[in-house]
Amino acid sequence: MSSDEKSKGLKAKKEQAERYAEFHREWEAKRAAAQKVMLGNLGNVWKALKENKIRSVLLEYSGSGDSGQFDYLLYQLEDESERHGLLDCGYGYAPAESKGALESFPVPQLVRSRDFIEGKLVESEGHKDVGIHQALENIGYLFLDQHHGGWENNEGGQGRITWDVGTETMTMEHGQNYMETEESTHEVSSASD
Repeated sequence: MSSDEKSKGLKAKKEQAERYAEFHREWEAKRAAAQKVMLGNLGNVWKALKENKIRSVLLEYSGSGDSGQFDYLLYQLEDESERHGLLDCGYGYAPAESKGALESFPVPQLVRSRDFIEGKLVESEGHKDVGIHQALENIGYLFLDQHHGGWENNEGGQGRITWDVGTETMTMEHGQNYMETEESTHEVSSASD
């Protein structure tokens, strides 16, 4: 290999390393921005849950085959009663008159959006009031993405996120599914003596 070929090879490796470093910096910046949004919105959620006398929240999720969703939302109120939240599980929202359902109430949320406008990517940030059910789903998806990105892909995963309002603690219990293959070989021989 000539010195010119070695130089080109080293230059190509350096450029590849620089592209990877840039990708990693962008990824870290996006992750930090998502963390900022989640923590800011979480503060508003804690306040709203306390104001509505909710002690804890349980949000269960599942997914596989590149599709996942939140399946179940349950609120435990300070008086020990339980109320269900109304989630859109891909089949449309449950009827508002569902027995034991908790009415949604507005929560201010920081919203980040990315749109293509006239061929350019435009990012914007603003505030919007959303219902508490949607606010919990939004935070749940951010939390999931930060710790188990791709949880819904292939064999998928499932779990639950709990909010303890008294301690302002959010906890995720997650199970990731995987396929296991057990192989064996068997042989029959008709060798004669």
